[in-house]
Amino acid sequence: MNKFWPALLNRKSGTLEIKEKTLVFSHSDLNNTNLIISLVNLQISVEKGNSYHYFLFDPSTPSMQICVQTIEPIKLLAAMGILSAQKSLTHTTSQHRKKFTVLSTFFALLIILTIGLPIFFLSAPLGWINSLVSHSEEEKISSIILPLMANNSTEDHPAQPKVVKIIEYLAKYNPELQSLKIKIYISPDLAINAFAFPGEIIVVNLGLLQEAKTIDEIAGVLAHELGHIEARHTLKGLASKFGFIIGIGFITLLTGPDAATWISRTTSILSLKYSRSDELDADKRGIEFLMKANIPVTGLITFFGRSKNESWFTNMFNFLSTHPMDQERIDQINKLTKKYIPLPKEKLPLSLEDFQSIL
Repeated sequence: MNKFWPALLNRKSGTLEIKEKTLVFSHSDLNNTNLIISLVNLQISVEKGNSYHYFLFDPSTPSMQICVQTIEPIKLLAAMGILSAQKSLTHTTSQHRKKFTVLSTFFALLIILTIGLPIFFLSAPLGWINSLVSHSEEEKISSIILPLMANNSTEDHPAQPKVVKIIEYLAKYNPELQSLKIKIYISPDLAINAFAFPGEIIVVNLGLLQEAKTIDEIAGVLAHELGHIEARHTLKGLASKFGFIIGIGFITLLTGPDAATWISRTTSILSLKYSRSDELDADKRGIEFLMKANIPVTGLITFFGRSKNESWFTNMFNFLSTHPMDQERIDQINKLTKKYIPLPKEKLPLSLEDFQSIL
């Protein structure tokens, strides 16, 4: 039939030829024929290593086995009606299907963990999530994740007591904050931001304190983070990350840490901390805290305005992002502030200079 495939006889390389009634193995370094097997007597065994190995032999001389690593000659023999080839082909096809099923199940599970689970938690009722974890358990969680996510933050920075003063001033006029045991950490990160963590923790980046134009901007950002903590959005945001973390763990096992790091970084834009509704809710709560304390909300507006102009790349992804666009938040702030009439109170007992003198 003039069909040839690379083959081995023991450790000798050669060529397998399928003829009408026989298999012929020829050494690659010799012109003479080394082994002929009648198709009537042909038996085939299959072994699975890194790839499939097919061993063709005559039961009368089982030590003389021709090995091929391609399924093509087996398909041809099966088409010729060789029963052992048909059985080998069925076995191989079955193994391929099992492998495909396992891989499909794995990737389906991976998708559920990395995409489905976060979406589930982000859309789940906050009260249901809060009922699963007590405040004491939340503090234990924070003791684990804070060193991982803000390992350089500290409570000993000179700016920390001044940030605490702002928190205390907000709590003085907002009874719902007085039961919270807010802990403030200062991070050397120069990004203009602050973050709320489970366990009633706020991490304030030095970048925010250094780049703030007014003390009201700092107070506005802190009020927003207090809104997350008071509503326990932090727990909900963390829960939505569990599936993503597990999924990255699976990828690490399969492909190594480099691929997992790349995936986690490139998907961070689409895997942000809070849902859009939670961000808007934290804004609303923060505005209420500011208004009751007679702190101008213009600081929060100007902060978002500068943020909007400086983070144009992130805003390209706002349609897919969990964060609402800054302009949407500014519009909500302007709308909500019209509902409040601030009462005369003492002024915030700090100025921007108090921070600048120690930074």
